[in-house]
This record gives sequence, structure tokens and C-alpha cells, in this order.
Amino acid sequence: MNLIKLPQSVLNLLIQRVLDEKTAEYFYQSASNWCRLKGYSGGEKYFRKEAYQEKKHFKKLTGYITDWGSQVELPAIISPANDFESIQDILERAYQMEYDLMLAYQEISQTIFTSHLVTFDFLGYYRNIQNESVIEYATLLNKLALYAHEDVIFFDNEVLAA
Repeated sequence: MNLIKLPQSVLNLLIQRVLDEKTAEYFYQSASNWCRLKGYSGGEKYFRKEAYQEKKHFKKLTGYITDWGSQVELPAIISPANDFESIQDILERAYQMEYDLMLAYQEISQTIFTSHLVTFDFLGYYRNIQNESVIEYATLLNKLALYAHEDVIFFDNEVLAA
């Protein structure tokens, strides 16, 4: 008996998201490391938690592919940024990354809607998470704008550490 696997076109699209999720994990770990070096303990903790969440997203996605009987070809990732200038710089880059990923999940969902509905349903989890992430980073950037440049440490302690 031949088991039915994911269509190759669907698998190819999912593998791209696997790469995105691992890249996001590394980005957030790099941001956490930067915050630790600069003494921003709230940012260190916040971004370490973000890295862990991205790792969970990666595992869920690769688990889905494997459960469908397909081998996950793990793509090589580019080293994450580590040249951050400030917490604002990290938040702006994170916002853009999450927004781009939201659009990518939206696009993949539109592409497979009629060809593989169960995968479309599975991706609803990711569409919702990305929407929440975009809102969260927009909110963080708006809150940060309320602090004077010299008061970023208070933002770190009051917002990111919360």
C-alpha cells in the first residue's frame, strides 16, 4: 500500500516556512544575547522567550510535514543579525520580520486553499500567531515612543521584563 504524502508543491511551500521559523528563532536569540551584553535584562528575557516560541513553531511545522510521511529537508539558514544599535532597532526589525512572515503565511494559505484544505486549516494556527505578533510589536514600538531616549532602561524594566 502506498501512503499518500503531501503534494510536492505544498511541501515546497512549507519548507520555506520551516526556514523562516528557524531564522526567526536565531534572530530572537541574537537579540537576547545583545540585550544581555548591554545590560537590558528585560529584553534578554523577553527575546529569549520569543526564540523559544519560534522553536516551538518550527517543531510543530516539521512535525506536520513528517506526520504526512515526508522527510523535512532542513534548509541552511543565514546567520542572524547581531549588529543592533538599540532596543528600538531590534523591535523595528522584529516587527518587519513578523509582518513579512504574516504575509508569507497568508500567501501560502491562498495558494493551497483549493488544493490541500487540511494544510490550509493547519496554517490557520500560524496566520493567527503572526497577526498577534505584528500587533504585539506595533504596540511595543508605540509604547517605546512614549519613553525619552535616556529612559530606555525603564522601558526594559517596565515593559519587556513584565
